[in-house]
Amino acid sequence: MMTKIQGVFFDLGWTLEKPHSGDWMFTDYFWMCMPAVLKPLYRTAQWLEAEDKAADAAFRDTGKILTMEQEEALFRVFFRAFTERIGFPADAETCDRMAREHVWNFANYVWLPDMETTVRRLHRDGCRVGIISDTWPSSHPYLKFAGVEDLFDTITFSCDLGVMKPDPLMYEDALRQMQLPGSECVFVDDLPKNLLKAQEYGIHPVQSAANPLCVPDPRFPHVQGPAEVPAVLAALNAEISQK
Repeated sequence: MMTKIQGVFFDLGWTLEKPHSGDWMFTDYFWMCMPAVLKPLYRTAQWLEAEDKAADAAFRDTGKILTMEQEEALFRVFFRAFTERIGFPADAETCDRMAREHVWNFANYVWLPDMETTVRRLHRDGCRVGIISDTWPSSHPYLKFAGVEDLFDTITFSCDLGVMKPDPLMYEDALRQMQLPGSECVFVDDLPKNLLKAQEYGIHPVQSAANPLCVPDPRFPHVQGPAEVPAVLAALNAEISQK
């Protein structure tokens, strides 16, 4: 018989938090600078191609990124490449300000409803709680700034390891820190590919459908926000107890 769930891993983006602007790459400051005539291009094929090409130029093969200064330098490359490709006549100074704003302004991110109360409840229920996230060095001081860093027993960030989900190293690092077998853990993430890899380690997958664009994958239980996670855990524990 399997023991009950004792560890819960969360992704950050669209699982515990969301971008204030609605987009992870383009902040409110970016939109203040964006010419009105170009705003209708957002998420068109032309926009997405420019974004992909700029991201490839800036972030390909970056490896470990340990400082916010390194992060800012990469985003300078991204915004210069993107604005050129999309036809936005931004000078280098404007692109540099976009990069600084992206990295150093923690108001770019908003916690999902009931994030903190849910994590505290999970602790009261006897669970350890961790994060597995593809993210940037700025996420470390952001957690401190928000006063929630101590809520998490483990933190696995891609920038620290130099790989991204679903690379096995992300899950192995998280389980090593959690000191629990995968069968006693849950992972809440918005992307099916990340959940499928978690299953290979015996971790129970739960899909976050907080993103308005998310289409829930029927292979996984899903939640609209953190507050629904305890009920999913209760159902999993009931299922496990019957095995």
